[in-house]
Amino acid sequence: MNKKIKLFLGLILGVIVLFSLFSVATVALATTVSLTADSLNVNYGGSTYLRWSSTDATSCVGTNFNTNNLTSGSFYTGTLTNTTTYNINCSDSNGSASDSVTVVVNSPIPQTPSITIYANPIFVSYGNSSVIYWSSINATSCYASGGWSGNKATSGNQSTGSLFSNTTFGITCNNSSGSTTDSITVSVAPQSVSNPTVSLTADSLNVNYGGSTYLRWSSTDATSCVGTNFNTNNLTSGNFYTGALTNTTTYNINCSDSNGLANDSVTVVVDSQQNLIPDVSTSSATNIGDNYATLNGYVSSNGNTNVSAWFEWGTNSNYYNQTNRVSYGSNISTNYNYYLSGLEEDTTYYFRAVARGNNGTTVYGNQRTFTTTSDDYDYCNTYNCYGYTNRPIVTTYYVTGLNDTSIVLNGYIDPNGSYATRWFEWGTSYSRLYTSTSRINQGTYAGNFSESLYNLNSNTTYYYRAAARGNGGTTVYGNTLTFVTNGGYTYNNTCGSNTYGYNTCTPTAITAIATNIGQSSARLNGLGLVNNAVYTTGYFEYGTTQALGNTTLNKNIGNAQSSPFYESLFNLASGVTYYYRAVVVNQYGTSRGSILSFRTISPTVVNTNTNTIYRNTTVVTNTNTTENSKPSLVSLSVSRDGETIKIGDIVEYVVNYKNVSSKNLKDVVLQISIPKELEFLETNRGYFSPENSTTLANIDSLNSQEEGSVRIRIKVTTNAEVGKIIVVTANLAYTIVDSKTQEEVFAYAKNTIEGRAEIQQGALAFLFGDSFFPNTLLGWLLLILVITLLVLSARKVYYGPNAIAVPASAGKSHK
Repeated sequence: MNKKIKLFLGLILGVIVLFSLFSVATVALATTVSLTADSLNVNYGGSTYLRWSSTDATSCVGTNFNTNNLTSGSFYTGTLTNTTTYNINCSDSNGSASDSVTVVVNSPIPQTPSITIYANPIFVSYGNSSVIYWSSINATSCYASGGWSGNKATSGNQSTGSLFSNTTFGITCNNSSGSTTDSITVSVAPQSVSNPTVSLTADSLNVNYGGSTYLRWSSTDATSCVGTNFNTNNLTSGNFYTGALTNTTTYNINCSDSNGLANDSVTVVVDSQQNLIPDVSTSSATNIGDNYATLNGYVSSNGNTNVSAWFEWGTNSNYYNQTNRVSYGSNISTNYNYYLSGLEEDTTYYFRAVARGNNGTTVYGNQRTFTTTSDDYDYCNTYNCYGYTNRPIVTTYYVTGLNDTSIVLNGYIDPNGSYATRWFEWGTSYSRLYTSTSRINQGTYAGNFSESLYNLNSNTTYYYRAAARGNGGTTVYGNTLTFVTNGGYTYNNTCGSNTYGYNTCTPTAITAIATNIGQSSARLNGLGLVNNAVYTTGYFEYGTTQALGNTTLNKNIGNAQSSPFYESLFNLASGVTYYYRAVVVNQYGTSRGSILSFRTISPTVVNTNTNTIYRNTTVVTNTNTTENSKPSLVSLSVSRDGETIKIGDIVEYVVNYKNVSSKNLKDVVLQISIPKELEFLETNRGYFSPENSTTLANIDSLNSQEEGSVRIRIKVTTNAEVGKIIVVTANLAYTIVDSKTQEEVFAYAKNTIEGRAEIQQGALAFLFGDSFFPNTLLGWLLLILVITLLVLSARKVYYGPNAIAVPASAGKSHK
């Protein structure tokens, strides 16, 4: 009886231990919540962030702020003008918890107004105008003085009208605390006094005895012209026929106005004997195409011996080029011509016929011009296009089958509704792809195409591109890529184990903030991160929507590991938001940066936070290198410890600036732009604009050798892409006090995002998860082990400490 009681008690005890062991995974935990504010005390009009976190809650509801039912997060209060208490209540099925925090708002401190005023441009020509821009802070009214007058808005812009002397424009702004005055001076260049100029020429500087020519003259800023040995009729431009000439004659001309006079002369040489020099004239060009034409002329020996003739030609009247000289002998009168090829399409060319006789005198025919046709015009005049004039679309792909002396070029073509032919162009120079593969008819079908090259030089860099032409006759090209043939050369691929590195060596495009923003112009900035030091190009895509639609020219940006590049846009619409992104391309692929935006200046409303840069000099810097078109007056850098940052990290960036010149600066403004992967927390100076993720700090003045810094704290968002390279950019704009010129300096810091491992907390959660029964193999093994131990313990209690197990086959035991 005692053994049965012991067995019963042992089993009850085992069950209690078993349920106690696994109850950790199922016991309900009490809900908790914590609500804090980044700043518990803010100035009037200031702001802060509320942050909350909870445990074992399914939803949270805030009072005086919106939690979106999230159990943890942050909330930006916006501008605060009154002390406010914020409450939060979090709950689940087992209960709820609450917390609160009070943000105290200080009373507003009366401040006198501050004014920013500048002119664009600051220097104007005599009689030209400028535009005055001004803005103020804490002002209730403003009035103008000096070169303008009357009441003014607290911010705006106004044209000066025509200016004829240096003019100062002052403005005073008031509020209940006082007034502030500032001014800007527009410098006006002295009125230019233009003396007249004159040019006198002769159609032929050498004529035969009894021959003739035309004199031609033109002048600027003259009121009358008088000729010697010819009559101008007081005209300031015109021509004069010399009639038959028997003597060498010098012709003079004098042109004048109230400021002075100018003169010129020309001498027409007349041979003292008839038939001494050959006669030459220029005829119209014929057989004109998109890259070729035939030049025509006439030459007569006029009794000379050993007469030769040729043509001079070029894209202007200086010619610079001449054809081969052909000898025509003596006693000839003949037409002659020369076929030119390799010309540029849709281009005007100048030419003239030239001849020389046995006495060494060179004579020239009259000047003529011709214009080559466009590629489309030439093709469709030769072949009937039947209305199918769409341009095909062609793309250059990477090479395959690379070895010492051969390669396979690859491409893709979409005829785009046209009947197309396609081919490859290649060579050893990026700008001289003079060798072509055979042109193959593609028809109207889109698809990949390839061509093999043989007999290449080993260990040599080649450039190539795909090309195509449709019915319209226009030739289109893919990107120019490059490859290096093998041959005792080990390619130093530092960005991956792949032989050509197409997947691991792709460049990275970073879109930086736009600068030099005006009413109709802006400068786009980008950064190319290049692996393996290969030739890389860059350009920008832009437009008035995020679909973009426009591109700048694709230009060489070099092969440095960090290669900044930029492009200026003109003829933009004023007061319009533009979107843009940087694009970089090399043999390993194409990368497009993030889409950013800027807004051009309105002609009537001054821009506030997003467009504060109106400069004419840019210096690009980072923490390691500097590239600039002229020395900057300010050094600027963006720095933090380490190259990588991790998801969830709170990071501080420090922007250091120093006036390294001997000049004093004013109107100093610093912009710090962060990418979407970073969440702004706080800054020690200025304010943050969530609209464009930019911190703006008005530094005001920066004297010679003065320096300072601005710090921003950010948090790497949890949805940031691991492995992505991000860039924090800084732009500092300033005005030089002495010259009133405006300049800027640009800097950046790049970092790579790394992941962070998540650790699951809770007793036995790594084995059993959220349920009573295990959800892993190790959990089941542990459960079986515990049950086995319970059974053995119960058996030991039942049989006693000295019990011996006897196999069933041994029969009954004996007393």
